[in-house]
Amino acid sequence: MGTAPRASRPPDPAEPEGDMRIVIRRDILRERDLPGATNIGLIDVVVRYALDSGYHVVLEGILYADRYGAMLQTLRADHLGSSHCYYLDVPFAETL
Repeated sequence: MGTAPRASRPPDPAEPEGDMRIVIRRDILRERDLPGATNIGLIDVVVRYALDSGYHVVLEGILYADRYGAMLQTLRADHLGSSHCYYLDVPFAETL
């Protein structure tokens, strides 16, 4: 993409600094990380808005399946473009 005119390239990925999930849950809504919490729906809306606006979206963080699984599955199913999900399993000792 280096020589493509800027107008013909997709916008840079929508990837907020830090963990968007934490900012929405803790700083904006001031909620605990619980199944069915309001932050899950707000994250869904934010991601959909960015996708509908033509952005590539990187949603990262510790997204527990019991809390975020259904939302992530519907986001992936509803998105007409390509979707990629990655799971990183790194032992705690290796992170130190």
